Amino acid sequence: MPMTNAYVHFNPDEMDHILVDPAYRLEKLKELTEKSIAMQMAYIEVDNQLAKYGSYHQIPLNKTVYENWWKIEKSILKYD
Repeated sequence: MPMTNAYVHFNPDEMDHILVDPAYRLEKLKELTEKSIAMQMAYIEVDNQLAKYGSYHQIPLNKTVYENWWKIEKSILKYD
């Protein structure tokens, strides 16, 4: 799902270190995995809290806004 994509940016020196040192690479991957899991757990907690207060609905969009967002999502998926 596009909302679960995560992009991580490293400066060139750090990226060289990641490519050369396997232990450093594993440490960074572990750190990123932990942060990703924490973010997903936060999403789940928010959903659970919103579900307690009854059903929540999306804001209605007009047709042109929906079509524009649809085109944007399709163009993003081309690069993923």
